[in-house]
Amino acid sequence: MNLDLLQENYSLILLVIIAFIVISKIIQDRNKDLPPKPPPGFKEAYNIEQGNYNLEQRRNDLINQIKFVTEQKNRLEKNMDKIKSEYKNRQDEYSLYDQQLWLTHKSLTHQLSLIEKLIKSK
Repeated sequence: MNLDLLQENYSLILLVIIAFIVISKIIQDRNKDLPPKPPPGFKEAYNIEQGNYNLEQRRNDLINQIKFVTEQKNRLEKNMDKIKSEYKNRQDEYSLYDQQLWLTHKSLTHQLSLIEKLIKSK
């Protein structure tokens, strides 16, 4: 009985097998045009690689910022040195000016005392 059923459906079974082979061949041909699927874990590795790239880019940005800040610091130090030397020069000038004022004051005071003595003597 099963043999009779098999013989009756032989062409149908053969048609299903041929259709399966043809469909699998079509799928294989389509998959040849597609890029290969990434291996398992590739997406995580890609994300890690992107993360490393972002870290490298961030590192380079930080290095550039450090260079910029260092240049600014050096420039400010040069300006500070210039300002300090100018301040010192001015202090020296003021010191000389103070000395001159003191000497002038002393001289004028002495002259005034001489004039007073002269007036008293007359």
